[in-house]
This record gives sequence, C-alpha cells and structure tokens, in this order.
Amino acid sequence: MVWGVLVVAVATAILFSSFFTETWAREAAQRAEAPDLPSHTYRSLRARQRHMQAVTRWLRVTTVLYLLIGLFADWLCLTLIR
Repeated sequence: MVWGVLVVAVATAILFSSFFTETWAREAAQRAEAPDLPSHTYRSLRARQRHMQAVTRWLRVTTVLYLLIGLFADWLCLTLIR
C-alpha cells in the first residue's frame, strides 16, 4: 500500500510539471505570432514550441507508464503476500 501512495505522488508530480512545459510551449507560440519578428527569431520560437510540446508529451507518457508499472507492482506484492 505504501508503494501505491508513492507511485501516485511521483506520478502527480510528473504530471504537474508537464503543465509548466505546456504553458511554456503556448507562450513561445504566442510570441512567435508577433508581426515584426526577424525570421531567425520566429524559427527559434517555433523550435522552442515544438521542443516543449515534445517534452510535455514525454512527461505525460512517462506518467501513465509509471502509474501502470506501479499499479502492477502493487498488485504483484499484494498477490505474493497473500
């Protein structure tokens, strides 16, 4: 049971951090929409947006996998203890 609580706590922290990266990606996209940007700045901001979106997806996939592995480990421990 302690394992399950730790898994949920860590998964929640990982998921919470993905909201920050999503916000940073959105901010980069908004700044890239400014009409008077040089082309290199525009490309840089779009690259940052794509990178932050990729990090966000990775964090969310990691959260789901971590929860599944944690739940399986918790179930396995409960099964072996009985």
